[in-house]
Amino acid sequence: MNFGGAQLSIFLPYPGWLKTNVFNESSSYFSNISSVSYLWSSSLKLNEKDGYDVRELVRTTNSSWQQTSNFVLDPQSLPEPQQKDLKPFVITAESVKKDGGKIMVIASNKFVDDQYLSRDSGNLEFVLNVLNDYASDGALSGIRQRAVVIYPLPDLTEQEQEAYRYLNILLLPGLFGAYGIYRIYRRSRSV
Repeated sequence: MNFGGAQLSIFLPYPGWLKTNVFNESSSYFSNISSVSYLWSSSLKLNEKDGYDVRELVRTTNSSWQQTSNFVLDPQSLPEPQQKDLKPFVITAESVKKDGGKIMVIASNKFVDDQYLSRDSGNLEFVLNVLNDYASDGALSGIRQRAVVIYPLPDLTEQEQEAYRYLNILLLPGLFGAYGIYRIYRRSRSV
């Protein structure tokens, strides 16, 4: 997250700022978008109503939880969530009237605030894709952007992180060592 404008960027693991890549795969709004970020967001509760098609567009990951009272914003004072409280939450949804218009709800008022946008979040691209779709009735959906600039690393378990870490530490020196042994062996055979 970019915090404090263009002059200063602070990188913090702050639980109040969500980053997710759990999208509705049937939606074309997410073409070439790897992740979106939500600052101080709220979860949505969806209700079905006759004549409307309501669908979830973005969810949090399975390691999310919610505060319902006594809101704590200080990340060092946050209580650890219970395992039973961890679950995904809907944070963006769309409602389409069967014979009329569309409306979308994004659960963060800072979703496209340029003071908080980061280079690797697709917030602005997502909003532009939605506006293109709404303005053209779906005719331009998904064709606005053709290139992905940043590919985020996937979420890895602690064991996978350790395996990659030691592989990176040992592989290159091991290759140079093996090549050196091969050269010494070839040199000793030719003499």
